[in-house]
Amino acid sequence: MNRSVSQFTLSIIFIAVLCVLIGASETDLWAGIFIGTFIFVGLPILILSWIEFGDYLRNLNNAPLIVRLIGFLFGVPQALFGIVCMLIGASIILWILYNTLIERQAEFTGSFMSLGLSPMFIAFGLFLLISAFKYYRVKS
Repeated sequence: MNRSVSQFTLSIIFIAVLCVLIGASETDLWAGIFIGTFIFVGLPILILSWIEFGDYLRNLNNAPLIVRLIGFLFGVPQALFGIVCMLIGASIILWILYNTLIERQAEFTGSFMSLGLSPMFIAFGLFLLISAFKYYRVKS
């Protein structure tokens, strides 16, 4: 079995085990620990393995059309996440430009140099959007 297939399978099993543990926990402490593990460990692992598995399915040599279509469908959430990242970065930049150039709001405490990570949001979103449906042949 391929590495990306096994990683995706293991991440789904990990998420399922965490869901069972959350439901079976008898105290709020253990439920909180399992929910935190689900949010901060399980979901990022699932997202990364989802992206890698979709990339693997899109680039299989001599794959049937249905497998390549499933790989395309695996790229849709990645593309949507990229669009959301780009919109967040653009909205931060527009908010700063509006408050710097047009009218300063009372809530705004920054300056023009407080762009922060917003250009990186746009760059990362663009990378995710481009790589969501990227197709290349791997020689095996």
